[in-house]
Amino acid sequence: LLLLTALAVANAEQQITEGPRDTLVHVGKVVTLNCKVSGQKGSVQWMKNGFGLGTDRALRFFPRYTMVGSTSEGEYNLKIENTTVSDDDVYACQISEADGESSVVSEPARLTVLVRPTAPKFVEKVAPTLNAIAGETLLQACMSRRGKPAPRIGWAISSDAQGREVTAWLGESRAKFGNLFKQHNIGTQVSIPAKIDDEARIEGDVISSLSNISFVPRPEDDKKFLLCISQHDTFPDRVEIDSVRFNLQYAPRITLTWAGPGALREGKPALLACNVDARPLNDLKITWYRNQNKLLRHTTDTLAFEELKMEDHKSEYTCETSNSIGTSKDTMKLDVQFGPRMMSTSQEKEANVGESVTFQCEAAGNPTPIIYWSREGDEQILAKGDTYTIDSVATWQQGEYICTAVVDTFEHVKLSHHLFIRGPPVVAVQSVVHGGSGESAELSCKVSGRPKTREIQWTKNGEKLSYATGRHQVHQVPRLYGLESRLIITNLNEDDFGQYNCSANNGLGSDSGTTMLRKRSLMDSIMMADLHYILPIIALLLFLLLCLCCCIVCRKRSYSKRKGTQFSDAESDVTVKCEALDGNYYPDMYGSPIDNPNIITSKVSKQGSKFMISLSQDYISVPQNNPDLDFTGAAVAGLYPKYLDNSMISDYRYDHHSYGSFISGGSTPNQHHQEIFTTEKPMTVPGAPIGVDGTPLETLPEVDTPKASTYSFATIDGVVRPISRTSTHV
Repeated sequence: LLLLTALAVANAEQQITEGPRDTLVHVGKVVTLNCKVSGQKGSVQWMKNGFGLGTDRALRFFPRYTMVGSTSEGEYNLKIENTTVSDDDVYACQISEADGESSVVSEPARLTVLVRPTAPKFVEKVAPTLNAIAGETLLQACMSRRGKPAPRIGWAISSDAQGREVTAWLGESRAKFGNLFKQHNIGTQVSIPAKIDDEARIEGDVISSLSNISFVPRPEDDKKFLLCISQHDTFPDRVEIDSVRFNLQYAPRITLTWAGPGALREGKPALLACNVDARPLNDLKITWYRNQNKLLRHTTDTLAFEELKMEDHKSEYTCETSNSIGTSKDTMKLDVQFGPRMMSTSQEKEANVGESVTFQCEAAGNPTPIIYWSREGDEQILAKGDTYTIDSVATWQQGEYICTAVVDTFEHVKLSHHLFIRGPPVVAVQSVVHGGSGESAELSCKVSGRPKTREIQWTKNGEKLSYATGRHQVHQVPRLYGLESRLIITNLNEDDFGQYNCSANNGLGSDSGTTMLRKRSLMDSIMMADLHYILPIIALLLFLLLCLCCCIVCRKRSYSKRKGTQFSDAESDVTVKCEALDGNYYPDMYGSPIDNPNIITSKVSKQGSKFMISLSQDYISVPQNNPDLDFTGAAVAGLYPKYLDNSMISDYRYDHHSYGSFISGGSTPNQHHQEIFTTEKPMTVPGAPIGVDGTPLETLPEVDTPKASTYSFATIDGVVRPISRTSTHV
């Protein structure tokens, strides 16, 4: 077997079973190119761009090159260490000719040495922002240097400097780099037309790429970032980016909107807002137009409608705004909802029985009105739509027909139409008309029916009227039902009173009516008096009667309040009324007997006389013959016990409230302030008011009492005062 195997190997042809493949390697790295042979008879060597590197496995003339692998296995792999750009070439493995067999060469393979380029940079980037005007062409350039192969450059616009939120691609950049950006907003990204010129600059063994772009930025790109994107084989799954932020100026961008919820409605206020986005804003000018007519007084960004009208529907309002960059405008057509309006007029139709009649009703509204048909006085819906047709008219169908236009949430509008059946006229007159001598009288004759009567005849007592005197006049007044004839007679005399006949003929028949003109009696005048004059007189009389009743009621209530007055110690303005209550000495002051307990208590006993002086809430009037309540008669000493002989007094008691609390709080009509004097024998004081010692009582002057009295109550020599005249409290 060994011999046979050796013979088979010796007789086999030499061949390369595995050759090198195209390979990429980063500069400075180690790379191995494979070569495996069988049936080898000649020597094996590597060729670089057709130049043999030698058959020695050590390849002594190329220190970084070595053939590695198992010789017994036929492995002659080329290992290159610390690769450089010079190693970038085409390689092949070769078996040389031997023993009559020709040489064998593998398929060539490309070894590409990759050199990482510099990060992309804007060529003329001198500031963190890029100042430009939206709508005008912008030129920019970006370069990535010293790469191998040449770096690829693209352009995009992003919301952030790192390119995580790309909003737009420039030119064909999306097709080249879009697969490297995995973003959630991929569906909203747009492509903006741009002109891109790429230029490769060979610098020895490396290449620099320069990309020039020309495009028009949009206003919405303001404050976003312009991206220069670089991609290279040394970082195949990612990109490198340089960015600059837009600082754009642009003409106004306008959006017209209604400031408020809900639809626009007739009669409601509204505010049209002109939403402006512009840079700069400080020189902004706003002009409003209505149907292309300038509204001079409106220069703000809002247009107010105090009350929308039907005429505003479909009106076009334009907001035109300008700044130093340019002018823009936006137009809105108003959609105002409004109630129905009748656009057609009332119709009158005449028809013979069996004929066809059509009524038409047109209405405007927003939304479009719905029209319903019915008969006057009947809510039943006969039809729906702009027209209503009666195919075969019957007599009972004569009358008034109503078309009603309906728009939801608005008030309905109606229009009346009338259907008349042709036939003889019908006359309606007043049965009796009253008039007075020298006055004027008017007789009315109403004639209905179709066709309308043209002539109406008046007669009196069967004879035609004479119009020669000028006192008789006839006026024919067209009416919806037909014709009204008015006979006016002026300066009535006895001959004018009597029976008047009105007759009419319309060609299809005739009719007549009789009115009696009578002389007015007094009762007739009252019965026929004009309510315009009677009603005001009746109202005036009722008003006067009502006023009289109010006065009586108020007087009674005032009297009741005086009888029920309660005293209080709260500060207030008080009117005090002082009255003498001793009926024993002033019986003429009272309207009731002395022994009336509601006014005073008076009792004379065997031991003496007892007098009760009471301040009561049951007031009585002051006697007019003694308004100051001065003492004018004898026997009044009972009021001044202090000045009587002390020996006469066996029992004396004086009850009162302390100062400032005179029956304070909620006193009742039964509460009284009482002074009780008891004597052992009847008291008599002759003559004038003097004390027991003969000292005359002081006569006080009558003075006004202000809130703070200035009257001096100092003691006066030779004059004494009763207790009631020294009190400063009531």
